[in-house]
Amino acid sequence: SKLAGIQHRICHSHSTSNGNLTWLGKIYETWAIRTINKVSSLKIACGIAAAEYLYPQARDVLILPNAVEVEGLAGLQDKIKNEARLTFSKDVIKILQVGRLSEVKNPFFTLEIAKKIKGAKVSAHIYLIGQGSLREQLAHEIVKHNLEDVVTLLGLRSDVPQLMSEANILLMPSLHEGFPVVLVESQAVGLPAIVSTEVSREVDLGVGLMTFLPTNNNTTQWLDMIIKLQDTKILNKEKRIMILKQKGFDVVENARQLQNLYMQMK
Repeated sequence: SKLAGIQHRICHSHSTSNGNLTWLGKIYETWAIRTINKVSSLKIACGIAAAEYLYPQARDVLILPNAVEVEGLAGLQDKIKNEARLTFSKDVIKILQVGRLSEVKNPFFTLEIAKKIKGAKVSAHIYLIGQGSLREQLAHEIVKHNLEDVVTLLGLRSDVPQLMSEANILLMPSLHEGFPVVLVESQAVGLPAIVSTEVSREVDLGVGLMTFLPTNNNTTQWLDMIIKLQDTKILNKEKRIMILKQKGFDVVENARQLQNLYMQMK
């Protein structure tokens, strides 16, 4: 783009790591980061950790949060009380994990939690939402360990926010993340989440719904927290809306900011 004479070359960082790379991958990553920083005319990141990863020396990075439709999400629980989408009764703890079925999302750790749930005879059910390269292997492990009554693979869904509004807990045991929009959505909806300590603490937007735990094979700790959080007291929707808007996570305002940025370019 630079060689072609394109004046505005925008790079937008959405991750905090590339995971466990080979030595060749690390060489490529180093070269790519240096090149991006040299030729980008505007650097944007979804959060501070994502900025520090891709632009380690830059001081002119625009932080543009992964915004959501705050008011619509916050009002979902009032709208769909009589539209049950998750199959189990109110007495069952309904647990969601949202994301592609890949190594970085750590879904097999979630299956270990499911084994604990079954062994402890806890009344809970896990729904994995998403597709990915690990789907067949996950399906095989669910059958192999007789977890069909504890885990359901829902595949791709277009109604994730609605499912969130009906669930009790969200899990994110990821090995690394940037600033996952699913956690912005869950906080807007009012869904408590248990999140890996590998995820940046900046995802906690101050509405009292984030709990961070390590994923060092301590699935018992995660199950104990699931049981504890099912009775979490949720801030009312007006307060959630106010906090998320104040912190820049309203999609209407962010779209306006991005539009103004483009309009200033000549």
